[in-house]
Amino acid sequence: MPAKSYKDMITAAIVALKERSGSSSAAIKKHMLANNKGLDFKSHLLSGALKRGVAGKVFNQIKNSYKVVAKPKKVIKKKVIKKKVRYI
Repeated sequence: MPAKSYKDMITAAIVALKERSGSSSAAIKKHMLANNKGLDFKSHLLSGALKRGVAGKVFNQIKNSYKVVAKPKKVIKKKVIKKKVRYI
């Protein structure tokens, strides 16, 4: 069992490749093999992790390429200050 999960290795590969239109599964595989020495690579685990990532909204699939989904920014709500009404 690898120290990292396939999802973590795929995310690292997509971020490192910095491709504008997304990274193909072949490019992701090549990056994983180059940067994870001693990895007992299984292609069915890669495709399964990509499918689960797309279903779980972790990766975005564009044709045959994958991108990491950007996390939505948290909106900070401003506190409403009520003005005191003075009666004269």
